[in-house]
Amino acid sequence: MPLDLSTMKAEILAKLEQEGFATFYSDSSRDTLNLIYWDVKRHPEIGEFLGVAKSCGCTLIVFYERTFSQFSIDDTLERLEGCEMSREEKRSYEGRLKELQKFEGFTCELEVSFTHAGQAYLYPARTDWFEEFEDIFADVAVGETEMFEEEEDDEGPISGYFSRN
Repeated sequence: MPLDLSTMKAEILAKLEQEGFATFYSDSSRDTLNLIYWDVKRHPEIGEFLGVAKSCGCTLIVFYERTFSQFSIDDTLERLEGCEMSREEKRSYEGRLKELQKFEGFTCELEVSFTHAGQAYLYPARTDWFEEFEDIFADVAVGETEMFEEEEDDEGPISGYFSRN
């Protein structure tokens, strides 16, 4: 996968126009539970995916793109500060996040989807480095959750109550 999906984005949008699809530009990703993912490893061509949509009589395609921002890194770094991790772990994550700053402004994720018979079909494209970022974010979120659960456990069975017994 390329470092920036901008070229792929342009190719997909051109193909959608060429094939006569109406394009709905979504600002969010994966809002439905009934998703079936296209096998992009064995069938990477977007034209095949769009051919299936056309064969199903679909005329509307949903298009989503994500541009990587410094805000995502800053938010993850801020969450990292509040995690209970060793200093070494935190430094490792901080270093990896700082490395990812060079991708600010790059298109990191694309999704093309359509629905047919109540089912959503999705063609996903993501850069490898964005998958690394999401792995880091997930690890930090787990660290936050574990810390929150420990705080809840410390409060006892009924928090907020004081007993003189």
